[in-house]
Amino acid sequence: MTLKRTFDKAEIYRAVLTCLLIASSFFWGGSGFMTWTYGMDPYLPATGVLFYGGVVGYLMQAGGLFFCFLGIRKGLRCFDMEKQALWFGLHLAALCVSVMANRFPLKLGAGLFMNLMIGITSGIFLLMLAKMVPDRCRGLVFGVGYAMGSLGSWGLSLLGGSFIQSSGALAVYAAAAILSIILLLVLERDESAKDAPEGASELQEIPAEPKHDRCFLWQALFLVFFLSLTVALGDLMPMKDVLNDTVPWAYTRAFYAISLLIAGLLNDRSRKAGAIISVLGLILPFAMFVMHENWGDLTLLLILAYLPKGIYTVFRVLLFQDLTGTEERYLYLAPLGLLAGRLGDATGTGLGIFFGEHMVPVMLCALVGFFATSLLALRILPIVYGHGETAGEDAVPELFGERFGFSRRESEVFEQVLEGKTNAEIAERLYISESTVKFHVKNILRKTECGNRGELLSLYRKK
Repeated sequence: MTLKRTFDKAEIYRAVLTCLLIASSFFWGGSGFMTWTYGMDPYLPATGVLFYGGVVGYLMQAGGLFFCFLGIRKGLRCFDMEKQALWFGLHLAALCVSVMANRFPLKLGAGLFMNLMIGITSGIFLLMLAKMVPDRCRGLVFGVGYAMGSLGSWGLSLLGGSFIQSSGALAVYAAAAILSIILLLVLERDESAKDAPEGASELQEIPAEPKHDRCFLWQALFLVFFLSLTVALGDLMPMKDVLNDTVPWAYTRAFYAISLLIAGLLNDRSRKAGAIISVLGLILPFAMFVMHENWGDLTLLLILAYLPKGIYTVFRVLLFQDLTGTEERYLYLAPLGLLAGRLGDATGTGLGIFFGEHMVPVMLCALVGFFATSLLALRILPIVYGHGETAGEDAVPELFGERFGFSRRESEVFEQVLEGKTNAEIAERLYISESTVKFHVKNILRKTECGNRGELLSLYRKK
């Protein structure tokens, strides 16, 4: 599958800009977080740094993501397109204060406020990912963007072990922040200039509730929460080595980037495969407990911890991006995957700190997280990814959809149309509203230049 066959120039343009926005934002946001964490070393023991960075800091990020979710859901003016760049400015100001502060209370307070801003700005670029990028390439755009940001952090580490820990990195962060703001403004201008899509009248018929009921959304949130909790427990021992200066943290970002690129490509090829690998990969946290005590090379152990990390990161974001879909009314769901992930990260790290060196309760907590994730995955993944991903002869409708640039949901609806199902039957099968089915059918007919379903079936048979 090539971009030429599947995407038009406008889609490629917006996808590239969104990828660069994610890359620049994650670079200076993630690197700034590391600089702030390293800056607390003179004031706190390693466990204290881990607590404020990995527990309180992540909770603040979750709070920022929740505020972003709430702001988009309620239509707060502070999240209007022309005001979103202001949040990036606040983030940069908090980062500068947290790095330059010489007193612990000010450094801690500014750092926690910075983490709140990290959550808000992350929610904004996830919103742009949902608005600007077709669902069939969101994995690649997000994975490449995060990978580029990780490689930027790794590049800073090559300038010298102390550079990323110093205020000298602020100039680099400021330049990257300005780039993020410019990219956001360009994307916002492009969004406001776009004509209203055909089928807007059908969109008005869609109720303001999510595609899936609240119970289902809560289950999806807990799936991401328990997955992230289990991963955080497995990462705990390598992270303690990082904070004790045994191994370099920024250096591992290069391997995180490799994992992100692989995960992005894999998930765009098959969301189902990406989700299954994410759940099965939870066996690795248990291996970490054993290897940490018996493996001499701690740097290699940390690399092994980071290699699968991108798979989890991409999965938890894309799950809620897929639930968001392409409809404006559901965009508020976009930040929820990372929100649940940050809560799981904080809880797993907090449990690890609480139990200290007692590995038995830590492993029991990881075991509970693994089984909870597996049970929820058995419930959720067949519903979200159980349709539209076929192989062999059944893959012919998918190739037809690629030819005309169908979105993932349009491909799913098209396959049901081929089976002769009515709109009501398709809605029941795919767990969406009937008006949403009508909207997607109309888009399919428009893209194929067919006047009705009969013409569409004739065109498909002549393929």
